[in-house]
Amino acid sequence: MGLLTRITALALMVTGCAPADGPDPSRIDGLRVLAIAVDPPETAPGMPVTISVTTAGAEVSMIEWAWCATPKPPTENTVVDPACLGSGVVDIPSVGASVTASVPADACRLFGPISPGPGLRARDADVTGGYYQPVRVTVGDAVAFGLVRLRCGLPQAPLTATQRYAAEYVDNLNPVIVMTDSPAMVDRGARVDLRLVTDAPESFLRFEPQSRALVELTETLTVSWFA
Repeated sequence: MGLLTRITALALMVTGCAPADGPDPSRIDGLRVLAIAVDPPETAPGMPVTISVTTAGAEVSMIEWAWCATPKPPTENTVVDPACLGSGVVDIPSVGASVTASVPADACRLFGPISPGPGLRARDADVTGGYYQPVRVTVGDAVAFGLVRLRCGLPQAPLTATQRYAAEYVDNLNPVIVMTDSPAMVDRGARVDLRLVTDAPESFLRFEPQSRALVELTETLTVSWFA
């Protein structure tokens, strides 16, 4: 059964003396990078992926791409190392809203479960067991990062778990999204019902370090709306 998400937009007026919470994060009043999509979303180093950026709020004249090439220390709770905001990247020699490039060959060593060098600890997986190669996009003055999920295998797992993982693991796929009840034009102040229908969440295998065994989990999907 597909997952049906229904959100009804309502206009509310709030009065009082409480301090404002700041700008509404769903309202776009300037250049905004809304999303970075990767297809396929999970692949092995050396394989090609197509990366696309979606922007809103302003005209864009130049878009530049680069692979982050500087792993963050394992003790830092950040998505990417600050060096990837500067020179710690490898440029992707292409411009435009969509680019096709090969994932760096050393991605699993810099961002995955393979130790980057003698005496250095390998990366920790996220809660789903995933590892990610960051990609940077520069749109005008805006800088954003996307993540390519890496297929690195299980170099630290027992042989039985490694064999089952290789035989049964299915690469992550992008959800199929269909908008319904989305009118092309409405009157000002009108009530609008927006419906998003997507395919069912996927199941996936994850290696559990404590038990050193594979467990099967089901992904969670979230939806964000912007005005």
